[in-house]
Amino acid sequence: AFEKLGFQSWKKEGKTNSRPRWTDEWACKPGQRAKIEVMWKTCARNKDEAALRAFIRRIAHVDSPRFLNPGLARKVIIALEKMMIAEGYDPVTGGRLAK
Repeated sequence: AFEKLGFQSWKKEGKTNSRPRWTDEWACKPGQRAKIEVMWKTCARNKDEAALRAFIRRIAHVDSPRFLNPGLARKVIIALEKMMIAEGYDPVTGGRLAK
């Protein structure tokens, strides 16, 4: 139906999709990403990737970790440190706090 109006199919012309392919890269430093992921897996109740992304969205107000710059990553790390203390973990060593 659209071809009659002058639109052309991409498949017929042999073109490929020109939309950018997003990678799993984060904008923060690799060390910050590693620290966020380890801290999340240590103290979170729901340890999956979607829950971590929702946490980052709530704390840093960015839609994706791709936009998490080093300053915002520090904000997420501070929130995770507080969360670890509340769950009974030492943010420095990752071990359980002595009671």
